[in-house]
Amino acid sequence: GDQIDRTMTVWFSDVRGFTSRTERLSPAQTLDLVNDYLRATEPHITNNGGFIDKYIGDAIMALFDSPQGAILAAVEPAQALQSMNEAHPDRPPLSAGIGLHTGSLVLGTVGSESRLSCTVLGASVNLASRLEGMTKTFGAKLIISEATREGLDKNHNLSIRPLGMISAKGFKGGFTLYEVMDLLPRTTRDARIKSLNNFEAAIAAFQNGEFADAYSLF
Repeated sequence: GDQIDRTMTVWFSDVRGFTSRTERLSPAQTLDLVNDYLRATEPHITNNGGFIDKYIGDAIMALFDSPQGAILAAVEPAQALQSMNEAHPDRPPLSAGIGLHTGSLVLGTVGSESRLSCTVLGASVNLASRLEGMTKTFGAKLIISEATREGLDKNHNLSIRPLGMISAKGFKGGFTLYEVMDLLPRTTRDARIKSLNNFEAAIAAFQNGEFADAYSLF
């Protein structure tokens, strides 16, 4: 029951389409694939000041004191994953969706006398998990909350665009989402940056209920 209140950045990641990508692999091949992915990702989490709370199959939950460190830990493995995919052309290529949110939580021990585990609890954890799921909806690789974006260094050189607002269970009001585009292939990232003004105008029109204008701009 030992616990401490902290403000941290929570990371959730999940391999996209994992079930369909591995349906033709044996259990041993699937395990090798998961471990290769985790080995390609974990060092970047550790080297940027994070620690892994738990592995959930092919998913990772990690914690960071710094939003900047969490985003760098997400951006850096993109090249490692590409190299891993190129080294194993016989296997389905892997990519991950990542959600980050910064907020208050409780870090402590849970369980019973026979089995204890250290973990974090709180609405901030749930929202980070929700953002990871939203990467599928928006076709993004990394989605962050406004709180995470506000915690970035002022001189960061990341490519970020707004995605509008969502509601989240357990929270009052809405949350603005942002996509960090630095994980995308260069051609995709450049295209999204080039169309950024129209995209932001479309988001604003959509949120104001001007759906015809939003549709045209999108």
